[in-house]
Formats: sequence, C-alpha cells, structure tokens
Amino acid sequence: KGSETEQLSDPKWKSPEKGQLDFKYYCTEPQNLILTAGDNYLADIEIKASDNWQEMTVQSSQLKNRFDQRTLQSWSSIGKIHFKPQQGSDITKVIFAEFKWVKPVQ
Repeated sequence: KGSETEQLSDPKWKSPEKGQLDFKYYCTEPQNLILTAGDNYLADIEIKASDNWQEMTVQSSQLKNRFDQRTLQSWSSIGKIHFKPQQGSDITKVIFAEFKWVKPVQ
C-alpha cells in the first residue's frame, strides 16, 4: 500500500538538473514513511504532526541505494516515486499536495 506516481518518466514532469522534490502535506499525527525512487533508492521520511499545512523538500542525496548504500546523484534519472508507511504508521492520515521540483538555493 501507499501512494505512487510514474509520471516522472514523462519529460514534462522530469526533474531539472540539481532539482529537489518539494511538496506540501497535512497530518495531525506523526507518521514515518519510506520514499522509494525508481526501484532501488530509499529514504526514511519523518512526517511531523501539525494542525497546519507543512512543506518538505527532499534532496536526491537523502536517498540511498538499497544494495550498495550509494546516494542518488540526481532526481532527473528517476521515473517513479512511491511513499509507503513504515511499520506502525498509517499513510492514510497524510494528505499530500503541490508536488514540484525546486532548484537549490545557492
């Protein structure tokens, strides 16, 4: 279970060079999720509780290859992402919105 998209393989939705994944979320109870990028890159994502919408930016370097632990060099090589709950968490309590690519602040 979880939430995923394969739209990132479409050039229209592909990350720009050095892009970072940015999104908003709403969740009133803390949740721990696993973000999978492509088939082999993973990151633990901590969703903090709040009564307000929050924003998160995920850098490619936060994701590690599940086989050799190397970090993801660029989001531009990724065609799909998938969020799923870690054991004991409930992804249905998280509302996601406004996914976009952002450039790092220089």
